Amino acid sequence: MARLWDLVVVQWCVVLALLVGLPWSMSGYLLTGRMVWVPRPEVRRADLWGAGETQLRALPSDALAALAGTAIDPMVVQRVVLWAALALAGLGAARLVRDLGVGPMLATATLAVWNPYVAELLVTGRWPELVAYAGLPWIVVAVRHPTGVRWAVLTLALAAAALTPATGIVGLLLAVAAGAGRAGVFRPLVLATVLNAPWVVVAVLADRYPRTPDLDIGTEAPGPVTALLVVVGVVGLVGAVRLVRTDLPLVRALGGAAVVGALIASVDALAAGAVSDAVDVFGPAVLLQDAGMFLVLAVPFCLVAFGHGVGWLTRLVEERVVDHRWAVAPAVIAVALPLAALPALFDGVDDRVEPVEYPADWTAARVAVAASPVDGDILVLPFSALREHEWNAGRTVVDPAGLFFDRVTLTPTTGVPAADAVRALLEAGAPAAEFAAAGIGIVVLDPAAAPAVGGPEPVLLTGAREVPTGEVGLRVFELDGATPADRTEDREVLWAAWGLAGAFVLVALLRVVGASFSRLRSARV
Repeated sequence: MARLWDLVVVQWCVVLALLVGLPWSMSGYLLTGRMVWVPRPEVRRADLWGAGETQLRALPSDALAALAGTAIDPMVVQRVVLWAALALAGLGAARLVRDLGVGPMLATATLAVWNPYVAELLVTGRWPELVAYAGLPWIVVAVRHPTGVRWAVLTLALAAAALTPATGIVGLLLAVAAGAGRAGVFRPLVLATVLNAPWVVVAVLADRYPRTPDLDIGTEAPGPVTALLVVVGVVGLVGAVRLVRTDLPLVRALGGAAVVGALIASVDALAAGAVSDAVDVFGPAVLLQDAGMFLVLAVPFCLVAFGHGVGWLTRLVEERVVDHRWAVAPAVIAVALPLAALPALFDGVDDRVEPVEYPADWTAARVAVAASPVDGDILVLPFSALREHEWNAGRTVVDPAGLFFDRVTLTPTTGVPAADAVRALLEAGAPAAEFAAAGIGIVVLDPAAAPAVGGPEPVLLTGAREVPTGEVGLRVFELDGATPADRTEDREVLWAAWGLAGAFVLVALLRVVGASFSRLRSARV
């Protein structure tokens, strides 16, 4: 019977993920906030793997998305990643309260998938953080398994968390806190370091720490969210009290992680200017730009407390009523409440997360760039990090051109020498020759963005040669004499980091798959 109920929970988590993702079923790419996916990504671009002008926060997520997109349609990859993250988040949450029964499991899974934080991650396009969020419950499940630490599961969960530097650290902190007295500190630390090696190596070798541009995107999720938060808070408080009485070590572990997350997040909230100043003195402090992300350390504690609260209410009703069928009422209400309080998730967060197709002029521009014999990097004008194209329903998104073309594309990221140099040339009104000397061989002008972002046409275009694309829209220019930047330095170290992390993930994946098949065979016998 237990296996049957486990199957019900799995199916419910899949249904929840599909309900959230129903608006994504149309053709196209989800382009919102920092979520930028492109057709036919170019995996040979050095900047994707950490060589050259790379945003630290984009490692290793952009590279992995591009790698998967070479084997499978990127449009499909994007959907699978998001759906899988949502389903696994719910399933992991349910596993945290597996000993409480199917009702609390379903309620906890629903809350994990259907909440304002998930809506915010989708609207702001922070898909790596969504994947990391899905891995957090599994970190706790792995380190607190009754029969011992499940190292293969922990490896995969920490790998999911390692898609960005901030969430990689979050995963490590949670593994150490939740595994207190079980997994120790040294082994999770070594494991997390290996899995985070791609960005750790870049951070160690780099002499620059690019700052992430702020995204001004409305993230409020409409609906009676306040009521949801109040009810969840009350039920969670009841569950926390029950936890203190029944499993104090778990409360200490998960509660300690929540406190640490709140303290780190408060640094940026209370002293935002100090963080910016600290980066100038100690580059890795740039990770505190994402300090708010550390609040997710409280997620496992909140989910476990909520599940225990639902379980206590279920037992209370069962003891007070004659007809025990009413005992399911608390779980049913707990499942229905998030769905009713946040209806925006049924329609793409009020149509803010829906797929669009890239216009024909973008495809034509990419073909022109790929066919160009000119060497050098790409400069996209206006030199601004964000776009609000009409063809993307005016949604604010990181400029897709940064990943759209088959060569390194400079983005206006503060702290990258090449980007800072280009910005200075633009401000000085430098001629085309100076841009070519700085390594720029291709200039792509986005006329649709120019009125909102940029001013008059830069002087450099008067000395550039326009390449006909056959479409009206993006314009492509060539600059003669460009010398590509040397990005071969430390490449061996970077590949070693990627190879080591990949090997750990592959071995863990094979072990988990093998164990799953073994359980299936034993169940049939």
